[in-house]
Amino acid sequence: MKLKDGFEVTQEDNGLYVARAVGDRAAEYPQAIQMGLSGAFLWDLLSQGDCSRAELIMRLEGLFDTEVSTDQVAADVETFLTFLRQQNLLEEDV
Repeated sequence: MKLKDGFEVTQEDNGLYVARAVGDRAAEYPQAIQMGLSGAFLWDLLSQGDCSRAELIMRLEGLFDTEVSTDQVAADVETFLTFLRQQNLLEEDV
């Protein structure tokens, strides 16, 4: 799966990351999407190309210095993917 093209992510002064549609996508997705570091990390991976759920979990686990269970990371990844699906932002048959 991968993200649809046409989005730009910036880091705001408050530390959050904001994805905004640009160009032709702006009319289709007028609202900005706020996310934290984990969401921005997953967004970046998905925007680079095809990633499996397992790869996203493995890569996100590597982001944390502290002990975070694989189950918790998997649940967080699934929550993020569910949100992206609800917003029709994922291409899953790539």
